[in-house]
Amino acid sequence: MVSVSDLMMTISMTQASLVQTLESLGERIQSEVKKAGEIQQALLPVSEFSFEGLTVSGEITTSSEIGGDYFDYFQLDKDRIGLLVADVSGHGVQSGMVTTAAKASLHCLISQGVDTPAGLLFGMNNAILATARQTLLMTCLIAVIDTKNGKATFANAGHNFPYIHRSGSGLLMMLDSVSGFPLGFEENNSYGECLTSFEYGDTMLLYSDGIVECTDQAGEEFGYERLSASLAKNIHLKPAY
Repeated sequence: MVSVSDLMMTISMTQASLVQTLESLGERIQSEVKKAGEIQQALLPVSEFSFEGLTVSGEITTSSEIGGDYFDYFQLDKDRIGLLVADVSGHGVQSGMVTTAAKASLHCLISQGVDTPAGLLFGMNNAILATARQTLLMTCLIAVIDTKNGKATFANAGHNFPYIHRSGSGLLMMLDSVSGFPLGFEENNSYGECLTSFEYGDTMLLYSDGIVECTDQAGEEFGYERLSASLAKNIHLKPAY
């Protein structure tokens, strides 16, 4: 009886020690994840930006500490600005690593003189493939707006199609003429481009599937129809709103 009692006491003490260790590890993991989330947020540009008559606004709301969404905008020359929106499959630290690789490769390519949406996607694809080795994929859309000529050029790596609202005609249209494999799927994959007008007063929406796949309490998705209706209703507002 004494031996059994001693054994039970030893097991109880061991369990208590394990609980303390797990609690300590849990606090450390939470701290590390929080820091990773802060680093990921620091990778994003300022929420509002102006360039040659254009007003750009972007925002991310994540469902976990580290999300898979990423956006950026970058000046290519005195007349052209690039816009990017991307979405890594999954969430967590691995997704954050892929977005970091995307950010680094994007700006490295720009510094090397790559200035077309297709060229940027080509280089980013190989960088993400080397980072994630096909374990995670990233959908990505890049648009380059030429303010001097009133044109916008798109390339799409499996991402949600963008919307453009024409101020002259009031037409709201989805640009769905070009798409390709997500980044990180296949080495040296090439991407097509489409060219469209983008003139004074026009509005463009780049987004991720987090909007259209958001569900209410009944499990019904927000969907593209509601997104189109909401965009048409609020098109008069500034981008930040």
